[in-house]
Amino acid sequence: MPQPLLHGLLYAPAPVKKQWCTMYTGQAHFYSSPGDAAEWLLYAAIADSCGLIPRLDPADEQALRQSGGPAAAIGLSYHKLLLAAKVHPQGIPVVSGSIPWLLLVRSALQAAP
Repeated sequence: MPQPLLHGLLYAPAPVKKQWCTMYTGQAHFYSSPGDAAEWLLYAAIADSCGLIPRLDPADEQALRQSGGPAAAIGLSYHKLLLAAKVHPQGIPVVSGSIPWLLLVRSALQAAP
């Protein structure tokens, strides 16, 4: 996804982002390559930008881990921080919105082979 399009989607009205997330989660995904991990990272960025915790089934999480690459590592790490912040909002210094997803996505995609 081109960065200007991603930037526009991240700042779109919440109903638009939620509809996009619903369409994304309604499809079957296969996380076997670093490119697939980057796709999940884009979805996670958009979900978080409208206040949703990105959905990640245990099998998909394991597949992302095995796919390797910086996008998977960054996305999975930040996903764990979001889950921890949801459970303990007063005890976690890094909460949703404190690390710009667009920066994470850009860094991950630039570091990808």
